[in-house]
Amino acid sequence: SQRTTNYNHILKTTNQYIYFSQEKMASICEDPGKSSWPELLETKGEYAKEVIERENPKMRAEIILEGSTVLEIFICTRVYVWVNDCGIVVQIPAIG
Repeated sequence: SQRTTNYNHILKTTNQYIYFSQEKMASICEDPGKSSWPELLETKGEYAKEVIERENPKMRAEIILEGSTVLEIFICTRVYVWVNDCGIVVQIPAIG
């Protein structure tokens, strides 16, 4: 989830908050870099998370169990990694 203050954008990832200035958030959204990882389909979720965050340090990957409910808010610094009960990626990870 994300909330906005006058000075910062606060992005909550798994058990942590990451603070971005408005300028940094704007620059990330304008040029997000790599935005999807089709090659990670059917790999292990933890591996996919590591690859995404290594290839694009602007991103924070979140592993989400297939069928879970998430907020439908586009966040240009977030990648959902959808996994099945075995921890295997079942959708192409992409920014959102």
